[in-house]
Amino acid sequence: MSTFTIWCTFFVFNSAWQLVALIAVTALLHRIFPRMPNGLQYRLWVGCFLLAVSLPVISTYLALVPAHSPAAVPVNDANRWKVPRQPDRGRLTLHLTEVPVTHSDWSLLSIVAGLYLACLAFALRRFLLRMNITRRIVAFKNPLTLRVADFELRQDRVNDRGRTVEFFESSELQSPATLSWPQPMIMLPPRFELMPGEEKAAVIAHELAHVQRHDFQMNLLFEALSLALCYHPAMPWLKRRIAECREAVCDDMAAEATSGRTAYAACLLNVAQRTTAHASFRTSLSLGISDTELEGRIMKLVHSPLILSNRCRSLLHALCAVVLASSSFGILYFSLHPPTVQAAGLPAFSFDPSQTFDTLPPKAQRKQAPDFTLVDNNGKTVTLSNYKGKVVLLDFWATWCGGCKLEIPWYMGFDRKYRHDGLAVIGVSMDEKGWEVVRPFLAKKKDDETGGMIAMQYPIVIGNDALAGRFGLTSMPMTLLIDKDGKIAVSHTGVVDKDNFEGNIRELLK
Repeated sequence: MSTFTIWCTFFVFNSAWQLVALIAVTALLHRIFPRMPNGLQYRLWVGCFLLAVSLPVISTYLALVPAHSPAAVPVNDANRWKVPRQPDRGRLTLHLTEVPVTHSDWSLLSIVAGLYLACLAFALRRFLLRMNITRRIVAFKNPLTLRVADFELRQDRVNDRGRTVEFFESSELQSPATLSWPQPMIMLPPRFELMPGEEKAAVIAHELAHVQRHDFQMNLLFEALSLALCYHPAMPWLKRRIAECREAVCDDMAAEATSGRTAYAACLLNVAQRTTAHASFRTSLSLGISDTELEGRIMKLVHSPLILSNRCRSLLHALCAVVLASSSFGILYFSLHPPTVQAAGLPAFSFDPSQTFDTLPPKAQRKQAPDFTLVDNNGKTVTLSNYKGKVVLLDFWATWCGGCKLEIPWYMGFDRKYRHDGLAVIGVSMDEKGWEVVRPFLAKKKDDETGGMIAMQYPIVIGNDALAGRFGLTSMPMTLLIDKDGKIAVSHTGVVDKDNFEGNIRELLK
């Protein structure tokens, strides 16, 4: 399975719920402060949009990209077993290598990635089609001899920041629209000259607000970024909310530049009744009047806005920013550390063990196990050579090793079941901090990650680099079965097959 397929799949899985979570947080803020200024509403929804696009990329990147070990700790034969503690793979990549994925799972991932790419191709084609329609609107235009000074507007409210705004008449549009292709252009319907003076001033003031705010460029950017989430049904709704807030902000600016909010609302309603939204506007990238947004815009104009002091406005901005930032960090943490769910006393995640079964070699081919003497968690001395006459299960593990913690409940069961038959289980912790982290781990009954029981009743000792080298420890987990003569019968690296391993134990106990 290609890396690109894995990237696409996990991007879809992450963005599917992250977008909904961000919209819920933003909608909750809007509900708590229903009369917040239109400008803050616009920035709030834009922030939600940008986070919805970036968070899935960041969370997928942190999960899949390489996480190289520090250069100061080179990997060699003596410390190779420590590599899993500082993996050279991303979190999800490491998890996938520990948890074998079946053919049907890969087929499902391929289908998800294929459907996503198909949606992306369709959305890209639609975006290019809208750009072509926009070019056609620009092509069929006639210049008008109009100037901003020709209209009764407050010049301090319609400052074009030194840019030249051109006016055109286009037969492709039946409602006013704003374009920047590449210079700012205000496209007017053919019968614009027949409108009363107040209505013409209201239209020009609104379109100049779009120019002043660079709304066409921003809308083009939003359309391009939204392609990444083209499959999500919540994305069109989010873009509509941004458009509604953008129009409301321009209405506020236009009302200040003309004769006030009530008079501007009346002019807006009259303009909408005189013009009709043409199909070219709906399918292009231009900004213009939409009859579906008109009622909400007029209601916002009629109701007086909430007047806030500069201090209160700054505090409200800061509060919204903190809430969005905190939500983003929470979403990232949840993406990289999903909660585990335990059912029927089983581990929290399913694991299909390796199908590489261990077979017992003849006694003549078995090598003598290196001897060691260490002190266990109860302060008793553990010497491996003293266990001759018993079958020893020697488990090299660590508190940070997910596969190790998955095996621990199995080994606890083996210890209870076969202890009186001559089985001895010894756990060798390879934690670098030793008892400092091992003792708190042993004090818990269940592991937080797997949900499995970890109250080990067999001896636990702390290993070191020398011991790891003598047993050939290269990666974790590693489990050995030592026969009654003190010879290594099985040395398994990775998570064992439980049934196969138990069968070998019974064979050695005979």
